[in-house]
Formats: sequence, structure tokens, C-alpha cells
Amino acid sequence: MKRLKFANKNNKRIMLTLTLALVLLVTATMTGTSSLQFIKPAMAKKLTTTADIADDAVTSPKIEDGEVKTSDIADGTITGDDVSPAFIIRKTLNDDIAGHSHGWNPDSDDDLFGIRDNDVSPTKFVHLIKGGDSSDCQITNVFSGQFNLECSLSARLPPEGTPLRYVIINPAEQVVTSSTFASSSSSPTISSPFNSLGNP
Repeated sequence: MKRLKFANKNNKRIMLTLTLALVLLVTATMTGTSSLQFIKPAMAKKLTTTADIADDAVTSPKIEDGEVKTSDIADGTITGDDVSPAFIIRKTLNDDIAGHSHGWNPDSDDDLFGIRDNDVSPTKFVHLIKGGDSSDCQITNVFSGQFNLECSLSARLPPEGTPLRYVIINPAEQVVTSSTFASSSSSPTISSPFNSLGNP
């Protein structure tokens, strides 16, 4: 008798499940609505917030190219310390033994300097940070491992003790094609990478 009651209960559950499935199938057939749309509200996913992400869990390989845009970065959050030295590096040569070994030895008489730096090459940009007694100097040639610096004879030459400050930039190369020009109808916006470096 107990087995019969148990079987009846199971039969009722099976019939109820089949009936529900049949109703969902008929509804989906008549309205063109997927049965999943009736179930989705009960399966709503919790949104992922910053608090759900462990420190250092998001790395560069996990970010799809083009997903992080300028508008996603708050002003002032990226400083010179956040930029890889493989891309941009700021250097200072003082008027000392180390600076002399790299070709910087100002003495108010010399107007030409050959600055030796293994990070320099013709494929990189070398930018002289103007200011102080070296403001009348300019870079004239860039070679592998060296750049030439010429100071104006008409102005005061760098006196002893003058530091030399410069920046080396190694941007990614983009080969320009006709389609590259065609893809942009507006003038490019030019921004300086030196804004985050601060004053010399």
C-alpha cells in the first residue's frame, strides 16, 4: 500500500513537470518567445564590481585591444612612474664624473657635445628638456648610441655645473597606407607625452 502511494506521488510530480514543459513549449511556439525568457529573471546574474576583483587579477593579456579608451582614464592618474621605460624615459646628466663619461662636460667654452647613451637610436625620438643654462642648445643628429648637441654661440654657453636633461621616446611604428588616411576624415588630435613628467 505504501509503495502504491509513493508511486502515485511520483506520477503526479512527473505529470506536473511534463505539463509545465508542454505549456512552455506551446507558449514559445505561439508567441515566438523563447522559454528561457521566462526563466531568466530567476537566473539574473550579479554584476561584477571593483570589490569583487582581487588585487593584480586583471593583467594586460586579459584586456582586449581597444577596450580601454582615453575617456576611461581619470585625469592625473597616470604619472611618469607609471610609464614603461621601454616606451619613454627621462634622463639627467650632471656635470660630474658620470656626466663627463657620457660626453657632457660644460665649461662655458664648448658649444658642441657628443652625448653617449646606449638607449639612443635613429628610430627613437630624443627630446631636450629646455630650461636653465642649456636652453640655447639643440639636438642636431641622432645615431645609434649617441646624439650630438649644439649650443648657440650667440648666447651664453652652458657654464660649469649645468645639468643636461632629456627624454627618449620609443613609439610603436605604424606603417602608413592609403587606407590609414581614408579611415580618418578629421584632423588628428596631438597630445604631448611630457604632460605627466612635470617640470625639469
